[in-house]
Amino acid sequence: MEKLEYSIDAKNALPKFYRVDRLLYVEGDDDIVFWEIMFKKFEAPEVLVQQVGGKVELQKYIDQIISGQLDAIAAIDSDFSPFVGIEPNHNLIIKTAGHSIENTLITAKVLMKVATTTGRISAASVTLEEFENWLEGFHQQCSALLINDLQDQCEGERIGIIGKSCDRFFETKQSHRICPIKVKEYLEKLGLAADAEPPNSTSKYIANGSLNLQDFIRGHFLASAAYRFVHLIMKRKCAKTSLSSAAFFGAINLAFESTFDHEHPHYEHYEREFQDLSAAA
Repeated sequence: MEKLEYSIDAKNALPKFYRVDRLLYVEGDDDIVFWEIMFKKFEAPEVLVQQVGGKVELQKYIDQIISGQLDAIAAIDSDFSPFVGIEPNHNLIIKTAGHSIENTLITAKVLMKVATTTGRISAASVTLEEFENWLEGFHQQCSALLINDLQDQCEGERIGIIGKSCDRFFETKQSHRICPIKVKEYLEKLGLAADAEPPNSTSKYIANGSLNLQDFIRGHFLASAAYRFVHLIMKRKCAKTSLSSAAFFGAINLAFESTFDHEHPHYEHYEREFQDLSAAA
């Protein structure tokens, strides 16, 4: 069935029909819950969130918002836009702090909460430090992949060095640790260096501390690794339930909602985004 397309006038009439201040347009289904949470956490207009079926489709709505035709809000993944100079600058366009929503959703606190609540594991049997160490180790072992991915996006052919799954880089099928040898061999097969330096376009962001490079590892890649880690932790701690990858995404949203506060490393970014939005709305 063909998707129903609304005219600009019809789109602008939708908030009145749904009895909200504005519609919020996002890329896909996975984005809906995250942005609903964020609009509750901060002072913001009352919105109805609608997914539009991908980045290309969302860009059409963004163009209409920027031109002043469409009275709505759009929420987007930043991807690599801060480094490649294509970041939309408009107060009705809200951007993620890192590459994707997963980079905000996945913290040590969130992963620990998912493992203990979903797996019904005693909180006394795990420590936050265990989850912090895994996350820090993951970012360290994947730094060469991230730097080459950034180079590809900023200065290369934009073919994508990192895929959606981390599975090929684990030590074994029953390990949650990234294997440095597999990372090095993968990069060498692509003719890339395992000791590459970040591209020049990232230097000003690193220098002033406005961004952390590890926040720009691809969200699905990060989520696949985090799922493997939590799944194996639950298995080793004899959890009473199992966790599918689909259920994992729902679980991290729930855990994030209850743990997100001013101590989160991305809190200030979203606080600024919503302050700008409130001023424009």
